[in-house]
Amino acid sequence: MAIEKGDAIVVYFAGHGSSILGPRDWFEEGVYIANRRVEVLCPYDHDMTQGGGRIAGISDRSMHALLNELAQSKGDNITFIADCCFSPSSSRTNGIDRSSARWTPTAKAKPDDLYAGLWPNARGQPRPRGHGFYTALHKSHVFLASCRPGEFAIEGKNGGAFTDAFLQAVAELSLHRTSYATLFDHIQRKIGIDHQLPICLGTNKSRIVFDAIPFVPDSRLIPVKFGDLTRVRVEAGAAQGIAEGCEFSLHLHNYRASRNPNIGTLVVFEVHPTWCFGRLKSPTEYLPQACWAQVTRWNNRRPFRVYLKTSLASICRWWKLRRILSNEANKGGLNVLLVKSPDQANISMTIGHRTLTVKRNDDKPIDHARRVSKFENRDPVDVIDDAARFNLHLYRRNPNSPLKGLVNMELFRLNPTSWAIIGENLLHDGKASIPHEKEDIFTVVIKNTSDVDLWPYLFYMDPISFAITKIYDPQSSFNQPSPLPSRSQFIIGSGHPGSEALSFSLGDDPAHDSGYLNNSMESPLSQETASLVSRLAGPSTGKAGLAKDQTEINRIIAEASKGSKFYENEKKKDKDLTQRIEKILQMRDDLLTGVDIESVETSADRLISELEAQRDLSQKIVHVDMDAFYANVELLDNPDLAGKPFGVGYGVLCTASYEARKHGVRSGMPGFIAKKLCPELTFVPLHFPRYMDMSQAVMSVFRRYDPNLFAAGCDEAYLKTFSPLRDKTKILDKLTEIAIELEKDMTENGWAGRTVTLKFKLDTYQVLTRAKSFDRWITTKEELFATGQELILPEFPLALRLIGLRVTKLKDLRAPPEPINGIKRFFGSLQDPQPRKKVKTDNREDNIGLTEPPELIDIASDEAMPGFLEMEEDDHVPHEDEPEDSYIPDTVIADNIARTLPSTSTFCANIRIQFKSKSSHYD
Repeated sequence: MAIEKGDAIVVYFAGHGSSILGPRDWFEEGVYIANRRVEVLCPYDHDMTQGGGRIAGISDRSMHALLNELAQSKGDNITFIADCCFSPSSSRTNGIDRSSARWTPTAKAKPDDLYAGLWPNARGQPRPRGHGFYTALHKSHVFLASCRPGEFAIEGKNGGAFTDAFLQAVAELSLHRTSYATLFDHIQRKIGIDHQLPICLGTNKSRIVFDAIPFVPDSRLIPVKFGDLTRVRVEAGAAQGIAEGCEFSLHLHNYRASRNPNIGTLVVFEVHPTWCFGRLKSPTEYLPQACWAQVTRWNNRRPFRVYLKTSLASICRWWKLRRILSNEANKGGLNVLLVKSPDQANISMTIGHRTLTVKRNDDKPIDHARRVSKFENRDPVDVIDDAARFNLHLYRRNPNSPLKGLVNMELFRLNPTSWAIIGENLLHDGKASIPHEKEDIFTVVIKNTSDVDLWPYLFYMDPISFAITKIYDPQSSFNQPSPLPSRSQFIIGSGHPGSEALSFSLGDDPAHDSGYLNNSMESPLSQETASLVSRLAGPSTGKAGLAKDQTEINRIIAEASKGSKFYENEKKKDKDLTQRIEKILQMRDDLLTGVDIESVETSADRLISELEAQRDLSQKIVHVDMDAFYANVELLDNPDLAGKPFGVGYGVLCTASYEARKHGVRSGMPGFIAKKLCPELTFVPLHFPRYMDMSQAVMSVFRRYDPNLFAAGCDEAYLKTFSPLRDKTKILDKLTEIAIELEKDMTENGWAGRTVTLKFKLDTYQVLTRAKSFDRWITTKEELFATGQELILPEFPLALRLIGLRVTKLKDLRAPPEPINGIKRFFGSLQDPQPRKKVKTDNREDNIGLTEPPELIDIASDEAMPGFLEMEEDDHVPHEDEPEDSYIPDTVIADNIARTLPSTSTFCANIRIQFKSKSSHYD
């Protein structure tokens, strides 16, 4: 890389110096002064033979000419540092051992030898009389010397005393705001030797070190603002991969290559899309109003898994890297785990002598994408860190998916001249395959079909280099208009000249390349934490009938709640819960540090298998819950509420009708928020005595199925389900109970029927139906039981789960008789007095128990076997003596007569409870 004008240039000489008599005409005015010595820097071959003379060294005249020429070309941002001495004088006060001084006498070189090593531009330019390297008014550079003229530069165990002091001072000072003069003062104090006093010369010595050029802003450091010590805002959020539990180190500035010590540690407890809040991990003495933060722990729950491969030539590098990753599990703030198999790894790394080969195991591969990357002369730890960060951002998602299906991204090609869109959207199912043309440019269109204003962010992620490039940043401020309002679209690369568009290159592979466009969104709703928004929304967000898209509803709830005692109380609860979760997660992470996850997962799988084998699945429980119980009771008593949105209760709603739920109104919601969501909402007062009466009716139905039920409220209960019943006597007893109850129902309602149907379910879950028809009306329990017994006996042996009786072809005994006249009377006289009988059975082959088919059903059906018929409820055929208008569907009776058997096994059912009134019917 070429040196640009203004770049910082450092010439650092650490070695020995010397001096030699200057030749005639070396100095100006052509005067040869016998005691005038020339200061030189001693190269490794100083005073050795070269050509016809000897090497005298690099003279001050050569060095100044070189630096002047360099300054004219590249600017005066040059620093010359010399840790040596040139002509120390020995006396009793500075009697230094020759072996500890950075000085070498010139013994054999002659004055004229200086010309042999003279810099070309220095020829013909005699040196002005002065002090050698120690010229005070250098304009081309700043000179830092280890000692003054005539003093010794000391060398000890740590090298030169000046170099040691210089490195200490640099480590302790923030150089981006330190001048050369200030640096010189610190070096002087660090040396602490009376007879070695460093010196700083040059007209620019008051300038910031290196003119501050190397101290560029470090993008890893993020601005921080202090409200109070319990709520510190950091300008990075979910879009940058921040999660609750992440940790930041705090620093005073954000410049590279300048000392920037950690002044505190911040733990994140609240995350927004582009910023977060944290609290100090421990008390800190000094914190400014504004500082900078750097991620030290990403808190990625799932470790980034790495498999290491090596060759014989790089076994030392491989072993060293294993030790680093094992000892620093959170290198770069990320949880990195070494695995034993490439199939378990996110990346597999092959370590060569100077080359690293990385293979990605993507969960979301791109078609034809390269999975192998090669890195030359890179630190393996840095490459793993880059890959882990890339993986973290690529798979980062909002688990709630609030904008799923509501925000879409499209990619179009642009005409490079007019910037008009060409062709159709290139993205299909989130992927685009683009033939490469060198001059192609593209635009991204983001469409927002939600009801929320959004601030979009767009990044390009390169899976080959693991680089992440920000394409668009809205610099969000909710006080400014949204770039992507609700029901609108936003164009990145707007199609107008001067607006930046996207272009893609193939890189090193001439055939194909791949990458990811990562789009994230921010909204005003994101000012609240996801957990707080969820808490404000209430515990019943999964209720039936609610709107599918809860985003706008939750926004209204959050906005309507602000400033209320309810809001502040929920906010405090959310904060306390977050802190408890943080402690639990921290304990978990501490326990998992350094643990062999693969071994733990194997043990867990084995334990799960053992527990699974011990599970008792012989019993099952059915949970029955009435839907919108209070609302349906109110609707039963007041049919005028039908079709209207209403809620039951005033201060806090107990339930809401389905019409209200469409607006987001639900149980547990304060009334004022419900009114915000649905202005036309009607509030209905509570009538607990009525609810309790209906509750008793519901429970009485439940107890038919389980007398020992567990009631979980006035409208729900847990019922123990049933096991097969095999005992013949018990089955007939159950049939007797059913016949008695069926007779009661028919007598109370004034019904009689001609067809008796037996329906039962076997332990194999096969449902069978047997039926018998009569030429007379059946009403008594004796007739019902006898018919049921006649139909069930041929089926034994059997194991039952359910059994029930049904009477169809009903007649209303309370209806006045109608005379039979006309053609119906004529054909009725021709009726065959003996009905034809057919039997219909199930498809089982074991009907050997049926010895004498009973006299059964009156129907002409070629598909049925003699004497039996399996009928559906609506297969009604009026009898000749049954008026058409006397037939009433048997739905209610059918629901009431089906009875189940007490048991302990595996039947689960949806139970329907029906309320009826004269004018309405509600399930």
